[in-house]
Amino acid sequence: METEKRKICTKCKMSLPATSEYFHVRKDRKSGFQSRCKKCRNTKNRAYYKENSESLIEKRKLYYKEHRDEIREYDKLRSKKRYDSNPEFFIKYTNTHKWIRHHKDKAKYCVICNEKRKLQLANISGDYKKDINDYLWLCQDCHLLFDFCKKNIDFTPKNYIKIKTTKKESIGR
Repeated sequence: METEKRKICTKCKMSLPATSEYFHVRKDRKSGFQSRCKKCRNTKNRAYYKENSESLIEKRKLYYKEHRDEIREYDKLRSKKRYDSNPEFFIKYTNTHKWIRHHKDKAKYCVICNEKRKLQLANISGDYKKDINDYLWLCQDCHLLFDFCKKNIDFTPKNYIKIKTTKKESIGR
């Protein structure tokens, strides 16, 4: 019987399965994976970003300013490629969002966090039907978290609010 290959994280010293579920891939290593597990690397990266966020944001802005045309061209090509791969979905998605924006009263505050920010339409069911009750007005942060929760956990409003509260506390809002 074949045993599962394991790898020890150099940071937390835990023995984990040597798979891309637990370690980032790195082809130049003998094992084919990074030396730290994903959890440890993510913790380190979050701490680094928290300490250096101002300079990183400035670098990102400067890079965008210097490469604006290239970035826009790349985004156009990527959008066209995504559209060409499934045009029926994008036509339905775009038309439905336009219809909802026209028929659903726009909220002034995010439905989840009650902050006055730029709002986006978030589809609740994932079916993109022309039903104004199947959409919420959310800020970008809540929209991203909302979609993540729908895809990755047993989605219930209680679970979502619990994750939202935990996230806000961890980033110091």
